[in-house]
Amino acid sequence: MQELRNALWATRAAITAPLVAVRIRVADAAIVGAAEGVVAATYATREASDVGELAAARAAAVRAHDLFVEAAARLGV
Repeated sequence: MQELRNALWATRAAITAPLVAVRIRVADAAIVGAAEGVVAATYATREASDVGELAAARAAAVRAHDLFVEAAARLGV
């Protein structure tokens, strides 16, 4: 159980600082929303119960990342 907690804490630590930085530095709601979508999709990968679900969750996380990058690019961030 502790190994799972450590993995969750590592994921949270890797995600929290960049998300906070986006929230503080970027006023555009579309970019912030896209960043939050990346975080949600990343956490969803941890809930996969088999390889197929993991692959689908990973694909969704990659797509969420791409949407974030596209939103930021549109505004020249």
